[in-house]
Amino acid sequence: MNILHLQLSGGPGGIVSLCRDINKHSAHHNFFYFLFEGGSIADEIAAQGGTVQVATGAKNHPLKAATDLVRYCQEQQMDVIVDHSGSPYTRFVHIYAARRLKKVRFLLYLHSNAADSIGKGFKNRLYKLLMHSAARHSAHIVAISNSVAESYVRLFRLPKEKITVVYNGTDLARFTPHSAHTNDILRLIYVGRIFSSKGIDLLLEALAACPTDTPITLTLVGSDHGGYTEQMQALSARLHLEDKVQFLGRRTDVPQLLQQADLFVHPAVWEEGFGITLIEAMASGVPCLAFPKGAIPEIIGPEIDGFLTEEVSAAALTAGINRALELFTKAPHHWHTLCKNARQKAELFSIERTVAQLEALYQEQ
Repeated sequence: MNILHLQLSGGPGGIVSLCRDINKHSAHHNFFYFLFEGGSIADEIAAQGGTVQVATGAKNHPLKAATDLVRYCQEQQMDVIVDHSGSPYTRFVHIYAARRLKKVRFLLYLHSNAADSIGKGFKNRLYKLLMHSAARHSAHIVAISNSVAESYVRLFRLPKEKITVVYNGTDLARFTPHSAHTNDILRLIYVGRIFSSKGIDLLLEALAACPTDTPITLTLVGSDHGGYTEQMQALSARLHLEDKVQFLGRRTDVPQLLQQADLFVHPAVWEEGFGITLIEAMASGVPCLAFPKGAIPEIIGPEIDGFLTEEVSAAALTAGINRALELFTKAPHHWHTLCKNARQKAELFSIERTVAQLEALYQEQ
């Protein structure tokens, strides 16, 4: 089968990275069509042998983008189009193409909580109309978690019976569970974008609330958005955390960094659609601590393979860190069981399972 994955751009990001992994593990011929621009992950897909197409001259002309896509799909004899982008621009292209490519099956892929798409006034009404039309013109709607599916049923009134939950998967072979650590310092790590909704400020405040002699360090890994990293570095300095916190920026050696960590902290304050970095940490045998937001409770089993706070606050994070530290230092057998369970939980989120579930939908009538 010929499968086209439709997105806006091919730069760093969770959705395009998922598409890269799908390409690597799929038995079908996958095409990756970027409406605005390519990027580093698009280049990786091409290096894998994937077919990458970047639209030209259509960024401000959605009708041209739509007609060019239709022509390309006709030339390549496309069987399935998977719409990964949540933008109104892509929704229009999706609807236009679906009306003209009658023999092509369309999948609408929901990668984030519906609350992230809610606007105000006319724009919100227009987006809801586009969303409903795209849903009508799709054979299936795919949601990356039960939380995401429920949010679109609740806020957009999408038909529940048309939605299938397919959890994001990762290439587990990239991550090896570390051997039992014998160090006396609990090494925390965060991996993800650095911006306000990720709760980095609360994490720093939580760390500052721990006694100064607490044996703990924090490594923050991820690309900056809007200068937020600099703000967090300034906050770290004001809280006198320079000796305990390091900012590494975007890195390509995340599996190796996870090998050196003991606890993954994910303090996101928004309704997370999923949380692939948690799966990567768990695949490395690293338990996770997070707020109970969005899909996170679908991933972490409290005190079984990780920790969930009771509320969204710096104080709750401090309590979670202290609980992890207690088990790490005083109950090593319990801690090792957490690590083993984390790896076992990660096995449920393999990219092979994700691809198999998607490819079943491509053919399901």
